[in-house]
Amino acid sequence: MRVMIVDDEAPARSELRYLLEETGRIDGIMEASSAREAVERLMDGKVDVMFLDIQMPKTSGMQLAEALHKLKNPPAIVFVTACSEYALDAFGVDAVDYLMKPVEPERLAQALDKVQGRMKPEEPQSHSAVERIPVIKSGRKVLVPIDQIRYIEAKDDYTRGHSHRVAEYSALIAQEMGWNRSEIVNLRHAAHLHDIGKVGIPDIILNKPSRLTNEEYDVIKEHTVIGAEILKNVSIINHVTEVARSHHERYDGHGYPDGLKGEEIPIHARIVAVADSYDAMNSHRIYRNSLPKETIYEEIRKNRGTQFDPEIADIFLRLLNENRLTITDTYLEIDDEPALPGMEFEISNFISNVMNTMKNQEEAENFDLLTGLPMRNTGQKMIAQLMQEHNGCLIFMDMDNLKKINDIYGHKAGDRALKALGALLSEHIENSVGCRFGGDEFLLFVPDAGKNEISELMETLFSRFDSEKKKDFEIRVASISAGLCMCTKGDSFDECSSKADKALYYVKQNGKHNFFFYQQMDNTVFPVSSVAKDLSLVAKALRNSGNYSGALNLNYREFSKIYEYINQLGERHKYHCFLVMVTMETAPDSMMYIENIEQALEYMEEAIRHKIRRIDVCTRYSAMQYLIILFESDESQIPKVMDRIFIQYYKLYDKRDFIPKYEYLPVNEHSEETNPQNTSDHLNQNIHPV
Repeated sequence: MRVMIVDDEAPARSELRYLLEETGRIDGIMEASSAREAVERLMDGKVDVMFLDIQMPKTSGMQLAEALHKLKNPPAIVFVTACSEYALDAFGVDAVDYLMKPVEPERLAQALDKVQGRMKPEEPQSHSAVERIPVIKSGRKVLVPIDQIRYIEAKDDYTRGHSHRVAEYSALIAQEMGWNRSEIVNLRHAAHLHDIGKVGIPDIILNKPSRLTNEEYDVIKEHTVIGAEILKNVSIINHVTEVARSHHERYDGHGYPDGLKGEEIPIHARIVAVADSYDAMNSHRIYRNSLPKETIYEEIRKNRGTQFDPEIADIFLRLLNENRLTITDTYLEIDDEPALPGMEFEISNFISNVMNTMKNQEEAENFDLLTGLPMRNTGQKMIAQLMQEHNGCLIFMDMDNLKKINDIYGHKAGDRALKALGALLSEHIENSVGCRFGGDEFLLFVPDAGKNEISELMETLFSRFDSEKKKDFEIRVASISAGLCMCTKGDSFDECSSKADKALYYVKQNGKHNFFFYQQMDNTVFPVSSVAKDLSLVAKALRNSGNYSGALNLNYREFSKIYEYINQLGERHKYHCFLVMVTMETAPDSMMYIENIEQALEYMEEAIRHKIRRIDVCTRYSAMQYLIILFESDESQIPKVMDRIFIQYYKLYDKRDFIPKYEYLPVNEHSEETNPQNTSDHLNQNIHPV
């Protein structure tokens, strides 16, 4: 299989190339950084599949795919993007798959399976099967394959169970109205798919854990039109299109999308409208608990003749009052008679497959494969709902120094740190809800726990994580910071998460690697009126933020700023500072092993940090070099300092495959005119491994 990767970001191309090569299924890989370059590269040879980014400068990936789609024998297209909203558009260009960044190996393997399947001659299909569903989106007709129905999914948290319940409530109403069995079965099937149009609604709106704005609600309304377009050519389910389109019409004509009134609204849609509203009020939502039965009864009664058909509302109220709305939650199975006629069985099987696919897809997409925790949207919704039912503590957690790990040792090392923390959280949140909030951030809600219990939990997590990172040299600098907010049942998720975030910020500003309760932030921490107190607190925070052990260890950019500052300070106040470079040279005839290199560098860094003073500054300059700024009265003190460092190094590292040497210069504006002092001979004569 010959592949082309098209992405304007080089790191993204490199990562995908690595994943593709790891599969062992690729014969050749070409790369292009733009649509134009991709077209030019196509002239060089045949490409079986193109892994295509969507958002690129000038010509987008979607525009390129549309152009290629017009070719007689175009390459297969697999979109690789960070944006989920183009999934339906992808079908317009007959895309094989749609991968979300970062690409997981398992999903990549699935995409390659689909590509290979398309490259094989297709077997004849049964004419009775529903093969494709036409969807009109942005004025274009798109044919959506049923075997990839995962793109036709209602994506909010409660929809699948909601759809089943609405179908069953609708069937009960129809039965009470005297409908025959075939009519009831058909209504049930149509009601199962009434919300399928939510596929066209952005996830950020569907998954919002708080009430929608007016603008967001206008977007939500579009799901009725989208659903009708998805189902318009599905002839095997009668009335399915009108149910999808009209179940939000109001009896008084003030509904949407068409403003139909009274009996202008199809009877099937009028029934589903009552069932849909009841289940929405009777279900836990992100922003509230389910409403009491009495409240729901009164709401439906109050709106008979305005929102609801009065006859249907009265029938439903009777069912509700007589406790006849009991249904099962086995929504993945269609509860009909076992021996269905052929066509009816096909309908039932189609809906069942849709529901199963939606369930499996949600489980695959809503969990972070790296940490094993729910992703942000799913976890956030679960937490928000749990907060409506329990007291507890909301914990905003951040992994410190992840960027440093990624920069020095690569993203695989950073992934191991995240995986280790995720495993610990999964182990300790048996009765809690946690998620990966994004990047190096995690969110956790512990229900029915007091402050002391939470403190013990955090100390355990900190201790366990410290133990885990000691097993892996490359993640040793990782640590945890956490902000905590004690919550009362029914508290707003947004408000509590904001408080936890503020507590986390306080920890970050005061040395990291700690946890702090928002409730500790009283007026003694945040004075309101006194400027003097404000300044005093700022000074205290600055002092605490510099509370580190050993010398100040900075990255090179920060080190260079400190160097320039000290250079200016020395000129003005005649301070004596020296810039020292330590070089780890390979001993003659020694073998270089990566494990030994990293170990030697670790011990040298430790020796430097702990054998110079807190006023001194150090950084790692290159792969085998360190820079140190020493504050000394004169240069005669430098060999003594370096002796201390190297003696400590040899105590920690007992091998002789690396020989540390150093040079130094005074820190002032004329330092470039001064010859470096090389003291290698002194070291070789006086320093011996201990």
